[in-house]
Amino acid sequence: DDKKIRQLVDRLIVIRMEHQISGKADFNSIRTIRHYIKKIKPDIIYAHSSKAGALARIADLGINNKIIYNPHGWAFNMQQPAGKKEMYKWIETFLSCFCEKIVCISDAEMESALREKICKLNKLQVIYNGIDLEAIKKVIDKDKIQKIEETKSRDEAKEKLKNLEAEIRTQYHKAEETFLPIFKDYATNFLGLDIDVELKKSSNSGLYLALSVNNTERRDKFQLSESQQYFIDIALRFALIEIGNSQTATMFIDTPEGSLDIAYESRAGKMFGDFVNKSFDLIMTANINSSQLLKQLALKCRNEKMKIERMTNWTILSKVQQEEQQVIENAFNEIEGALNGIG
Repeated sequence: DDKKIRQLVDRLIVIRMEHQISGKADFNSIRTIRHYIKKIKPDIIYAHSSKAGALARIADLGINNKIIYNPHGWAFNMQQPAGKKEMYKWIETFLSCFCEKIVCISDAEMESALREKICKLNKLQVIYNGIDLEAIKKVIDKDKIQKIEETKSRDEAKEKLKNLEAEIRTQYHKAEETFLPIFKDYATNFLGLDIDVELKKSSNSGLYLALSVNNTERRDKFQLSESQQYFIDIALRFALIEIGNSQTATMFIDTPEGSLDIAYESRAGKMFGDFVNKSFDLIMTANINSSQLLKQLALKCRNEKMKIERMTNWTILSKVQQEEQQVIENAFNEIEGALNGIG
């Protein structure tokens, strides 16, 4: 019954049909069968019994798939008028052209098909009771082996992930004591806000490092301003150099004064100054303007640790630059004054 069948399959669709030939009822059944074939798009259709087999093959005309037909007893072998028998023979012969294989449940059934010239021998296949138990057993055994291998592979991957996460946590705890304090010091001095980096775990993405500003997690790039992104990145690079215990490190950077809020200009200068005062070298290109960045850097480093190279001496000044020569000179003088301790 339907209840037992549903326990064996993923989906059951019941299509009502008449047992006897009925033009209107058969047409409706064919239309419904074709609708579901197009909707489900099966690669193989197994059509069982004379009536259902005939309707299924007609419904599948023109659709790209394979049909296996099992008459489970030829209708023309049953007790009925000779005219009906001849009609059933003609139907079976015609529809045999529209399936790949015809499964016979006995040798006698195959012999009947050959005797009545329903189709050629190469289209017939005898499978007793319509089920090849040995073939099914092989498939089931193969599936079991595959599932065992998949389970083993999954368990191995889980164990590797577990070990990797344990190693990441160990390294993070080490970084908490060494690297993170240096990074947080640089970044906090620039932002003027509490910076933290925590190791967290998401059910979707697993372990990840979360940057927090004033206890608010910032996971997306747009949650930081352009200058915050830049100087947090610089702070990270400063910390990497410092944690490497290299006393000969030199960093080359170009300052983005245009993206800096005026309130952060002096902080950026102090951050660069802290790095230089730890005996690291910094080569920096910067525009000469009214920015506090260079002045604060000069005050922090003084003449002993900072040198200004006037790149305007390397080129021919434009007309605009020539007209504003005094403004440029005043800017240089302010920076050189800071280098001498005049703030």
